[in-house]
Amino acid sequence: MLTRAGRVRPEPRKKPKTAYTRFAAEQPNETWQSDFTHYRLTDDTEIITWLDDHSRYALHVTAHRAITGAIVTSTFTQTTYIRGIPPSTLTDNGMV
Repeated sequence: MLTRAGRVRPEPRKKPKTAYTRFAAEQPNETWQSDFTHYRLTDDTEIITWLDDHSRYALHVTAHRAITGAIVTSTFTQTTYIRGIPPSTLTDNGMV
């Protein structure tokens, strides 16, 4: 949208070729991805999500005032209780 509106000049040479390669786990429940997003509802809210990397199925989604290490651990534990323990996980290695 920004490019069409003339607000951004595309510079495709800057994008690495690996950015076009899509990664997905080969088997369901093989790898989970986790991330959280800031979202403005009535106050600032953070939403944590655990996804199955193979199917992109949302295994767990909850909203919190602020995500802490305890919340990450708790949501992971709750989700493994229901879905089993994945052999691996992926995160963006954020501060939490």
